[in-house]
Amino acid sequence: MRGLLKDFGIFARSRLADRESFLFDKLVINSFARIGEGRYTIMAVYPYESWEFALSLDFDQPVLNEFMARMDDAMLRQVKTFLEKGDTVELGQEIEINVRAIPGKKIFQNREETYIPFEALSIRIWRPPVDL
Repeated sequence: MRGLLKDFGIFARSRLADRESFLFDKLVINSFARIGEGRYTIMAVYPYESWEFALSLDFDQPVLNEFMARMDDAMLRQVKTFLEKGDTVELGQEIEINVRAIPGKKIFQNREETYIPFEALSIRIWRPPVDL
Protein backbone atom coordinates (compact mmCIF):
# COMPACT_ATOMS: atom_id res chain seq x y z
CA MET A 1 0.00 0.00 0.00
CA ARG A 2 2.70 2.53 0.93
CA GLY A 3 4.39 2.01 -2.42
CA LEU A 4 1.29 3.26 -4.21
CA LEU A 5 0.57 6.34 -2.10
CA LYS A 6 2.76 9.15 -0.80
CA ASP A 7 3.74 8.74 2.84
CA PHE A 8 1.99 10.99 5.35
CA GLY A 9 5.00 10.92 7.69
CA ILE A 10 7.21 12.46 5.00
CA PHE A 11 4.48 14.99 4.17
CA ALA A 12 3.98 15.89 7.85
CA ARG A 13 7.69 16.42 8.40
CA SER A 14 7.90 18.92 5.55
CA ARG A 15 4.50 20.62 5.72
CA LEU A 16 3.25 20.17 9.30
CA ALA A 17 6.53 20.30 11.20
CA ASP A 18 5.11 22.54 13.93
CA ARG A 19 2.56 19.89 15.04
CA GLU A 20 3.67 17.96 18.09
CA SER A 21 0.90 15.36 18.01
CA PHE A 22 -1.84 14.06 15.75
CA LEU A 23 -5.24 12.47 16.28
CA PHE A 24 -6.15 10.14 13.43
CA ASP A 25 -9.91 9.56 13.55
CA LYS A 26 -11.76 6.58 12.13
CA LEU A 27 -8.88 4.87 10.35
CA VAL A 28 -10.11 1.69 8.68
CA ILE A 29 -7.93 -1.36 9.32
CA ASN A 30 -8.29 -5.13 9.16
CA SER A 31 -4.83 -6.19 10.31
CA PHE A 32 -1.58 -5.16 11.96
CA ALA A 33 1.89 -6.67 12.02
CA ARG A 34 4.64 -7.50 14.46
CA ILE A 35 7.86 -5.74 13.40
CA GLY A 36 10.09 -6.75 16.29
CA GLU A 37 10.05 -8.00 19.85
CA GLY A 38 7.20 -6.10 21.49
CA ARG A 39 6.85 -3.75 18.46
CA TYR A 40 3.94 -3.59 16.06
CA THR A 41 2.73 -1.50 13.13
CA ILE A 42 -0.54 -0.54 11.52
CA MET A 43 -0.69 0.61 7.92
CA ALA A 44 -3.73 2.54 6.73
CA VAL A 45 -4.89 4.93 4.06
CA TYR A 46 -5.26 8.42 5.51
CA PRO A 47 -7.28 11.10 3.71
CA TYR A 48 -5.92 14.59 4.29
CA GLU A 49 -7.42 17.59 2.55
CA SER A 50 -7.93 16.44 -1.06
CA TRP A 51 -5.25 13.69 -1.02
CA GLU A 52 -4.90 10.16 0.24
CA PHE A 53 -1.68 9.14 1.95
CA ALA A 54 -0.16 5.94 3.25
CA LEU A 55 0.12 6.11 7.03
CA SER A 56 2.34 3.94 9.21
CA LEU A 57 1.74 3.82 12.95
CA ASP A 58 4.26 1.94 15.10
CA PHE A 59 3.53 1.02 18.72
CA ASP A 60 4.81 -1.03 21.61
CA GLN A 61 3.36 -3.72 23.88
CA PRO A 62 1.60 -1.41 26.39
CA VAL A 63 -0.29 0.29 23.53
CA LEU A 64 -1.19 -3.14 22.10
CA ASN A 65 -2.45 -4.20 25.53
CA GLU A 66 -4.66 -1.10 25.70
CA PHE A 67 -5.95 -1.77 22.17
CA MET A 68 -6.72 -5.42 22.97
CA ALA A 69 -8.55 -4.45 26.17
CA ARG A 70 -11.18 -2.73 24.00
CA MET A 71 -11.74 -5.68 21.64
CA ASP A 72 -14.78 -7.93 21.85
CA ASP A 73 -14.19 -11.55 22.89
CA ALA A 74 -14.21 -13.01 19.35
CA MET A 75 -11.69 -10.49 18.02
CA LEU A 76 -9.51 -10.87 21.11
CA ARG A 77 -9.35 -14.66 20.62
CA GLN A 78 -8.47 -14.15 16.95
CA VAL A 79 -5.68 -11.66 17.78
CA LYS A 80 -4.18 -13.93 20.44
CA THR A 81 -4.17 -16.87 17.99
CA PHE A 82 -2.41 -14.85 15.29
CA LEU A 83 0.13 -13.44 17.77
CA GLU A 84 1.05 -16.98 18.80
CA LYS A 85 1.50 -18.13 15.20
CA GLY A 86 3.21 -15.36 13.30
CA ASP A 87 3.85 -11.75 12.48
CA THR A 88 0.64 -10.63 10.74
CA VAL A 89 -2.53 -10.30 12.80
CA GLU A 90 -5.79 -10.52 10.86
CA LEU A 91 -8.69 -9.01 12.81
CA GLY A 92 -11.31 -10.96 10.87
CA GLN A 93 -13.21 -7.79 9.97
CA GLU A 94 -12.62 -4.16 9.13
CA ILE A 95 -12.74 -1.87 12.14
CA GLU A 96 -12.37 1.84 12.62
CA ILE A 97 -9.83 3.10 15.13
CA ASN A 98 -8.81 6.43 16.61
CA VAL A 99 -5.10 6.86 17.18
CA ARG A 100 -3.23 9.52 19.12
CA ALA A 101 0.33 9.68 17.81
CA ILE A 102 3.47 11.75 17.62
CA PRO A 103 5.59 12.23 14.50
CA GLY A 104 8.36 9.73 14.03
CA LYS A 105 11.96 10.85 13.86
CA LYS A 106 13.59 8.12 11.80
CA ILE A 107 13.33 7.83 8.01
CA PHE A 108 13.07 4.27 6.67
CA GLN A 109 13.87 3.32 3.11
CA ASN A 110 13.73 0.15 1.09
CA ARG A 111 13.66 -0.64 -2.63
CA GLU A 112 10.06 0.47 -3.00
CA GLU A 113 9.53 3.34 -0.61
CA THR A 114 10.75 5.95 1.82
CA TYR A 115 8.60 6.57 4.88
CA ILE A 116 8.48 7.91 8.43
CA PRO A 117 6.20 5.97 10.77
CA PHE A 118 4.34 7.80 13.51
CA GLU A 119 4.60 6.55 17.09
CA ALA A 120 1.13 5.60 18.33
CA LEU A 121 0.52 6.55 21.95
CA SER A 122 -3.06 5.30 22.16
CA ILE A 123 -5.27 3.14 19.92
CA ARG A 124 -9.00 2.95 20.53
CA ILE A 125 -11.69 1.16 18.58
CA TRP A 126 -14.14 3.72 17.26
CA ARG A 127 -17.76 3.10 18.16
CA PRO A 128 -20.71 5.24 17.10
CA PRO A 129 -22.28 7.37 19.84
CA VAL A 130 -25.15 5.78 21.68
CA ASP A 131 -28.47 7.62 21.63
CA LEU A 132 -29.85 8.13 25.11
